[in-house]
Amino acid sequence: MVLILIVGLGWFSGSVWRAYQRYSLANDTRQELKAAFNRTVARRDELAAEVVFLETDRGLEERLRTSLPVAKAGEGVIVVVPATTSVAAVAVSASWWEKLLDFIEEQF
Repeated sequence: MVLILIVGLGWFSGSVWRAYQRYSLANDTRQELKAAFNRTVARRDELAAEVVFLETDRGLEERLRTSLPVAKAGEGVIVVVPATTSVAAVAVSASWWEKLLDFIEEQF
């Protein structure tokens, strides 16, 4: 009788464990899908706001000016290029040990 009870309890606990594993897997999958859904909804809202912005003349002009080098009639395009520094203009001072070596070389 006790043996039957132990075998039945082992069979029952195995079934419970497998059910728990399936529940855990389903719960993890649900959480991942919920997070993906929330990201998708947020992206949809961003794109909807972008569409509303681009439907205005100002929004369309701003996007064109930032992404393409365009100008209105009568306007000019200025391209700012950073100035380069010449090597001769930069003064390099010798460190104390280089000065010491130069002094020793002059003495001998």
